[in-house]
Amino acid sequence: MQFDADIRLAAAAGGVARYFADSAGLDHLAVSQLQSATVAICKQQFTQLREPYSRLDVILEWSPNSIEVEVTHEVAEDLHLDGEAQKALVGVDQVQHAVSGGKEITRLIKFLQQADSAS
Repeated sequence: MQFDADIRLAAAAGGVARYFADSAGLDHLAVSQLQSATVAICKQQFTQLREPYSRLDVILEWSPNSIEVEVTHEVAEDLHLDGEAQKALVGVDQVQHAVSGGKEITRLIKFLQQADSAS
């Protein structure tokens, strides 16, 4: 998905993350936490866009082992996750954050082994 610089669009990415997590069989808490983390990271990244016409790229992938949310945008310098975004990441198993080629990339990973072992 590619979003214009409109913070309200973060809910769309959160909805997809929620759908993936629910369909993968995660419990209600894990589903809600992944949705909240996705919305929070998108909102935080929207605040860091360089230009009002900049775009935020969001890729959500669901594999047998994990759900990944990758958020990318152009950036002039390395900007770190703010405190509010970090608090929302409580239900995410792994966070990868890097700046490469003028783009800031943040990837949230939720592993699905927990859902498999509950069966």
